[in-house]
Amino acid sequence: MQRFYAASKKPIPLGYAGENLAREIAFDIGELRSIYGEGNAHLMVRRTGEDVRYPVFLTIDGDFAIWKVTEADSAIPGCDGSCELSYTTEDGVLAKSETWATFVLASMTCDTCDPPEVAESWLDALRKSAAETQLNADSAATSATSAEESAVTAGEFAALAEEWAKKAADGGTSGGGIGTDGKDGKDGVGIQSIERTDGDGSAGTTDTYTITLTDGTSYTFTVYNGADGEDGKDGADGRDGVTPKLKIENDYWYVSYDNGATWEKLGKATGDDGIDGENGEDGDSIFKSVTQDDEYVYFNLSDGTMITLPKHDKENIQFEDLQVKAICCKNWDTNNDGELSYAEAAAVETIGQVFSGNTNIIAFTELKYFTGLTEIEPEAFYGAYNLNKITLPKSIKSIGDNHLILSLQSNRRHIRGISI
Repeated sequence: MQRFYAASKKPIPLGYAGENLAREIAFDIGELRSIYGEGNAHLMVRRTGEDVRYPVFLTIDGDFAIWKVTEADSAIPGCDGSCELSYTTEDGVLAKSETWATFVLASMTCDTCDPPEVAESWLDALRKSAAETQLNADSAATSATSAEESAVTAGEFAALAEEWAKKAADGGTSGGGIGTDGKDGKDGVGIQSIERTDGDGSAGTTDTYTITLTDGTSYTFTVYNGADGEDGKDGADGRDGVTPKLKIENDYWYVSYDNGATWEKLGKATGDDGIDGENGEDGDSIFKSVTQDDEYVYFNLSDGTMITLPKHDKENIQFEDLQVKAICCKNWDTNNDGELSYAEAAAVETIGQVFSGNTNIIAFTELKYFTGLTEIEPEAFYGAYNLNKITLPKSIKSIGDNHLILSLQSNRRHIRGISI
């Protein structure tokens, strides 16, 4: 007999239509035992195209409940059958159930046969199990007797078999005959209702349900309502966005998304001159005055409103030379936002030789914001021959050697000087 191991959520093949005891389905109940303790496994089956479910007989093999597929189970070919395995504890509480889809392949011999009754197949399995149990009991009871003391020999069994076969063939004319049909069995008991009789379904509580059968008896079982899980932790803050910059160059608009490091050409900013229109009447000025200081521009409107606009970013340094900015951000941008703030510049205590030998930098007036510096190290700007403008912070007390002065003097045709 071929064994197939049922896997969660995967359809179960029951073989070809009409096959009898050619295949067995193994359900793993070991984990259920470990979680809920000892209990009983039950299996309900629904054949393709039918609404009625019926129980099948299970045998236990270690940690597996075994369903031996009979001709009644595989009688109807199709792919919309199903089965449900339930596991109840020893005190009758339903602990777990799971459903699988089943399918039966059509065969050339049985796809048009009338399907046998499933109840008879189930009863046959029960009778066989009872007979095997009785046979084992009889064998144990007579194991002490000798073979000569056996009540019936193999030859006697053969004689009895021939006699019963003859009686069955002549309908009972040889004596005895076949008995009359038995009486109808009692009506089965079904489920009349399932109601929650205690609890309200709140998280972290236990509800009690009552099953009432059609014969008036009732059973109860409990269901635990799981509590809500804890909220997850907040994610890390995202990086600050970069505000696009716009400029007009050679009559075209350009936009930069990396603070001026690169520019993308958009379209023409100015059109052809149009024909001059007639002079209009002089209008009233909306500005009464415009003033400024090092940090802000102040617009005083004619109605008395004052508009104040900052000249630059209050937190981040605006570099004149983007090559200088790139070097500064690489070495001292501690929060990795692509900008160098005034606070980050003030925290620098030495610039080392990161600018030494760089012939691309031309201006470093923003050095004045590095107020944590007290000395310009030797060769700090050695070989920076194109550097023609620099402003030192007031905190500088000494310059390590003359290379800074020599670098500026070597470019004296363009030098604007050094200031503190």
